[in-house]
Amino acid sequence: MEIKVVKETEYIPDWEKNKKDPSPVKFKLHFLTPSERDDCYEWQDGSLVPKTQRFFTLGVISIENLSVNGEKITTAQQLLDTPGLEGLYNEVCAVILRQNARQDSKN
Repeated sequence: MEIKVVKETEYIPDWEKNKKDPSPVKFKLHFLTPSERDDCYEWQDGSLVPKTQRFFTLGVISIENLSVNGEKITTAQQLLDTPGLEGLYNEVCAVILRQNARQDSKN
């Protein structure tokens, strides 16, 4: 049996009217494997809780067209280390969590 699977996608955030910008910020995102997903959760007080930063660092392949004070931001870690981008981080994290929570369409 041959199965075709999409492994990557591009996401253009709505953050700060980004989609209307002539050069919008773009994220190249990776759909996580089951073993990668397992590494993105931890037990807290008897509940399984997502580690959002882990989802973000594993899920973001690259970032295009983002500069802060003249410095290009091209990686997930650079974005995490830059103050003032919490809204962008939260939006992209929500997308990564959603896209990696899907079940196989035939199951």
